[in-house]
Amino acid sequence: MQYDTTNNFKVLSTWYPRKDIHKGTWKIPGTKDTNQTDHILVSKRWATDIENIRTYRGANSNSDHFLVGARLKQKTALITRNRIENQKRWNIDKLDETQVQCHYQQEIQKELQRKPTSNDIEMIKAKRGARLKCIQGNTRANQEEYNRKRIAAARVCHRKKREALKRKVDAIVEHHTKNESKKFYKRIQEVTQRI
Repeated sequence: MQYDTTNNFKVLSTWYPRKDIHKGTWKIPGTKDTNQTDHILVSKRWATDIENIRTYRGANSNSDHFLVGARLKQKTALITRNRIENQKRWNIDKLDETQVQCHYQQEIQKELQRKPTSNDIEMIKAKRGARLKCIQGNTRANQEEYNRKRIAAARVCHRKKREALKRKVDAIVEHHTKNESKKFYKRIQEVTQRI
């Protein structure tokens, strides 16, 4: 509490009235009891922008802590711009050219092949089902099954992420070899902003 007062913060987790079931943020292992240990601190200057804070018990966070979320409504200044500048025009007459049409069809085929396979989707759905089963009946067998499926789903997600990053790096290298500096720097900026 000293940290809050010395740095001009306000504890908003306890500010909003809630049912007792929604107040707990940490489930005591082996029991159904909960404690409110996780809080959201906001500067007093921005405290009026917070509309609501609550605990999301069903969120999948792979922890004995529940997700604590805040709904923020911030007023920002409106900058009006000319709408014609922002509109992107598509030159569909270029599709009549055979070379552009072939290139377009190849790119569409590549994008369609990148869709996740049904096996990957089934693995993630199985993980969700195992998690719900574990929540309903927290037995050792359910917990072990959930852990196995969680690890398998995480491997799928990591593999997909590596593949997406490899495609982005390949596109950057391709722009660099073709001396397309504008596209090259734009792709680098996209990748570095997400890291």
